[in-house]
Amino acid sequence: MRKMLSYIKLPLLVAILLLSKVIVAQNTTPHYVNLDSLRPYSYDHVPDFTEDEVIERLAKIEKRIKLNYNRKVLGFIDYFVVRNRAYSKMVLARKDMYFPIFEAALKRHGLPDELKYLAIVESGLKNTAKSGVGACGLWQFMSPTGKMYSLDNNSFVDERMDPYKATEAACKYLKWLYNYFGDWELALASYNCGPGYVKRALQKAGNVNNFWAVYNFLPQETRSYVPQFVAIAYMVNFHNEHNIYPETKEFIWNYEHVNVWHKIDLKAFCKESGLCYDDVKRLNPEVRTHIIPGNLGVYNLKVPKDVSSKLKENYLVYAEKAKIQEHVSQVLVAKLDTTTIDSSSTDSATTLAVAEEIKEKPKTHKVQGYHILGKGQHLYDVAKMYGVEVSDLKKWNKTKISKLRKGTKLIVWREVPIKDANHAIAKHHVYKVLKKVHYVQAGDTLWTISKKYGGVPIAKLKKINKIKGTNLKLGQKIIIS
Repeated sequence: MRKMLSYIKLPLLVAILLLSKVIVAQNTTPHYVNLDSLRPYSYDHVPDFTEDEVIERLAKIEKRIKLNYNRKVLGFIDYFVVRNRAYSKMVLARKDMYFPIFEAALKRHGLPDELKYLAIVESGLKNTAKSGVGACGLWQFMSPTGKMYSLDNNSFVDERMDPYKATEAACKYLKWLYNYFGDWELALASYNCGPGYVKRALQKAGNVNNFWAVYNFLPQETRSYVPQFVAIAYMVNFHNEHNIYPETKEFIWNYEHVNVWHKIDLKAFCKESGLCYDDVKRLNPEVRTHIIPGNLGVYNLKVPKDVSSKLKENYLVYAEKAKIQEHVSQVLVAKLDTTTIDSSSTDSATTLAVAEEIKEKPKTHKVQGYHILGKGQHLYDVAKMYGVEVSDLKKWNKTKISKLRKGTKLIVWREVPIKDANHAIAKHHVYKVLKKVHYVQAGDTLWTISKKYGGVPIAKLKKINKIKGTNLKLGQKIIIS
């Protein structure tokens, strides 16, 4: 047996020596030598590393946020660079698509650049990620918190999935959390479980303003939150040292906005204009269905930059063919006390209720509705939105000026096609009454809320919202009128 092996080894040794001579002579690998053929078993090499190396590397990337090291952090580093390398490769593939958006927003708000790693902890950079409790998007906003920071969420759009708007909201929220706690680790923890939990944990720990001091008093998920953040920061910066490379790369698409002011079927619009529907949906992940509600206020649709000029020039042609025909006005609010509408956002779409469609076109009925002026809106904008004359708006609202204050409640009269009011309510659709809603933010009291909305009596606020004392909760919904 040994003799047979020696016969096999000798020719193989000679072949290897001859190949090495050729390589040395040319000082390069011959292009005709397939090195992969010499590696019959491919594998993912996982380099070894020591704790001292980790500590030294963390010190190199630590800037404005502490990157404390301990065995819990090491456990998560081991998870990302050894045990779940596939996840790290996936994150690195998406990084170049979203990090430029994060970095620009963080710089604009004067926040630490390293907060961009938080979105990885939250969503793995999956823009459509949804949690079991209803959090959504890159930054995993719950609906009430999102609305506090002007992220609209209705049957047509969910702006928590808009990378730009959600990042803006996350910056504002993180800035508030840091100003409240004065410590970035505590701010990160409270982003996960809420400032109330962290505040109670601090009290239990004797008001020691330190994440690791309150660690045992926090919810289980939040305990791992900051260590994960540190581990992700490490992995993103030192993935090369651990032989982790993404198999693909995703990048931001160049796009421009096309203003849509009709209610259109996006699929039909793309077909008429020659756009790829999947590409447009990818650019506008906040659109929940294939319907663009441009009739409720101008909608800024993102489209590939190379076709934007063509779309703008021919918009009316494409929109007319894709327009959803409706028999009931979608922009009026009848004076019928039914459902509460959220009007805390400056987006005019949230200030108006939408009547349901009816199949047959009935007679018209004159109905008075309301519009709350958003930031920068003029009477001209409102007139265009509802298809009325500026002179009529001035007459209905007894004003001679075209620029009014944000929040001004305007009367809008329109002809609504219904057989009669009762029949419309009972059979075809329900009109909804406009009600102002305010979501409690840091520092809000009933007095400050009253002052913000023109001096609404505090007693009235307490009665409408069934508030017995004076304490308010962060994110609590307060009906104004």
